[in-house]
Amino acid sequence: MSLDTDLNTEQIPQSCEPEIAENQSELPIDDFSENPPCDTADTIEELKSQIACLSSEILSVKDFIKEKSELVEDKIERQDKKLMQTLRENANFQVQVRQGMQKDIDAYKKQVRGDFLLPILREIANIYIDNIYVLNDEGIPERTKNNLSSMFEQLEECLNEYGAEIVQSKVGTVRKLQTTKVISKVATGEREKHNTIALSRRPGIVKDNSVLVHEFVDIFVFDESLAPQQSED
Repeated sequence: MSLDTDLNTEQIPQSCEPEIAENQSELPIDDFSENPPCDTADTIEELKSQIACLSSEILSVKDFIKEKSELVEDKIERQDKKLMQTLRENANFQVQVRQGMQKDIDAYKKQVRGDFLLPILREIANIYIDNIYVLNDEGIPERTKNNLSSMFEQLEECLNEYGAEIVQSKVGTVRKLQTTKVISKVATGEREKHNTIALSRRPGIVKDNSVLVHEFVDIFVFDESLAPQQSED
């Protein structure tokens, strides 16, 4: 078996392999650049279709982004306007709050002055009016009179500081109904003197529209029987 095999091997011509190689070199070579295989052309067409589809999707995405961007910008603009409006309203609200607080403060001050200050001022006014006549007493020692005079000056300054005013009507002026109390009436035949001041017995003290102490006065009252008789001539 080995001998036969060797013989057969020796019978193979040496030129066989070159001939096969030469024959292989003469095989036709396809030009894929001009005539691509059928499956490659289909692939290219498929790629073109996919690219076109992707381009369409990209355009759709761009349009979507543009639309959403415009919506976002519009929403931001509306929010900015709303914020500005809110800030203006807050500013107005702050002004209203300040005004309301100022009104409350003014009302509180008025209440303090009315509910707490007026009674105190009224007490001071009564002390002043009820005792001021002592200064006219000639029997008081000079030193005591000076001390009392200084005290009454301080009381008067205190009243003036808080807007209180000492008032005393002049003889012949029309009586002020709100601030005076009539102690006595003096009959007169002169009609023009009716309801005018005949005598101011003690001064009064007023603060704004409040009377702390009434002034005591005598007034003239017209009496027709005292009027001068006209002559029949």
